[in-house]
Amino acid sequence: MGPAPVAQAAGHALADAVAGDLLQAARGRQVALLDLGRRLVGLLRAAADGGVDGLVRTMALELAPIRVNALHPGIVGDSPFWAGKPDAVLDAYRSRTPGGQLATMGDVVDAVDFLLRNRGVTGASLYVDCGWEVT
Repeated sequence: MGPAPVAQAAGHALADAVAGDLLQAARGRQVALLDLGRRLVGLLRAAADGGVDGLVRTMALELAPIRVNALHPGIVGDSPFWAGKPDAVLDAYRSRTPGGQLATMGDVVDAVDFLLRNRGVTGASLYVDCGWEVT
C-alpha cells in the first residue's frame, strides 16, 4: 500500500476516533507511513520521495499532537524477498552503498522502535538504506 492510501485511511480513521486516538504505539501517538523500498529512477524517484516527505510534514502539522513519520527502507538484504537472491545480485547492490553493505531486518526494527519511542520526533523521514539514498 502506498503512502497516499495510508494517509487517506488515517484521515478517515481520525474523523471517527475519539479524542484523536488513532494509534497508541509505545509511549506516544504516531502514524507511520512506510515506503516499501520500491526503486524508481531519476526524476520519478525524486518526485515520489519528495512527495512522501511533503505529505509527512503536512500530516505532522495537521494531525498534531499525533506524530507522523516516514520510514524508507532500502534493500533489506536478509528480508524474505531479498535473502533468496543470488550472491552476485546482492553483491552488486552492496557495491552501490557507501559502506558496502545492505540494511538488515534488525536495522529496520531498530528504526521503527526509535520512531515509536522518541516522542520528540515528528515530521521526519528516516532512510534505513546504508547510504543508498545518497549515491
